[in-house]
Amino acid sequence: ISAATFKAIESAKISQTETEISNIKTALQMYESDVGKYPPGAGPLNLLKYFLEGLPGGSGPSGVKGWNGPYMHFNRVKFFFNPVDAWGKAYWYFKGGPHNGVDYFDLWSCGPDGKSNTDDDITNW
Repeated sequence: ISAATFKAIESAKISQTETEISNIKTALQMYESDVGKYPPGAGPLNLLKYFLEGLPGGSGPSGVKGWNGPYMHFNRVKFFFNPVDAWGKAYWYFKGGPHNGVDYFDLWSCGPDGKSNTDDDITNW
């Protein structure tokens, strides 16, 4: 594989992940509009998938009043149904994270290197 081809593939993965983060952000905002708050949590998006897609059969998560989803469907999932980015690594979610504040959320992919808090992270901040 040539360097130019590799660079084009990485660029496409970055664009795809940026689009997916934007789509997840929109789904979270629709959820918040219906429920009145963002889903709780900090960590990989496996729990978030439950809040955004609901249960099999289309019903919302138990105990969540106002849920009117599903808000999105995740095309790529891995172990324990974690939604994954274009590199096959988990997306991360932190309700009330340090970047966007207590009333919002931080959402990110660790990017091509797979490591958090590096220059290639793809984020919503």
